[in-house]
Amino acid sequence: MARRNRKNEQRGNRFAVWGIGIITILAVMMGLYLRLCSTCEQLGRKIKEQEYLRAEMHKQVVNEQRNWSMACSIINMERMLAAQGIAMTFPEQKNIIRLKPLEPADPLQYAQRNSARD
Repeated sequence: MARRNRKNEQRGNRFAVWGIGIITILAVMMGLYLRLCSTCEQLGRKIKEQEYLRAEMHKQVVNEQRNWSMACSIINMERMLAAQGIAMTFPEQKNIIRLKPLEPADPLQYAQRNSARD
């Protein structure tokens, strides 16, 4: 029987193969973790930006509503008419034409759509 050649034996390579595999897996997991953190931070910044824009739009809406209610008040209307030189009064009773709503003679007939097609 021939002697074993210890020079060609591969006992120490198992640790290297397992070590390289584990290091590769850890590197991939760290990369995924960093990508996930980066994505979360970007989404957080976008959310804060959108919340800020929403608050600004709400302020603008409230401001415009206040401006509109101020502009529509009777005192402001009279002031604006006076500034434009427009003199308006209510019409006299004889110049008012009142219309009576028409009552339909027949009830309204609506077209019916048959669900079963012939």
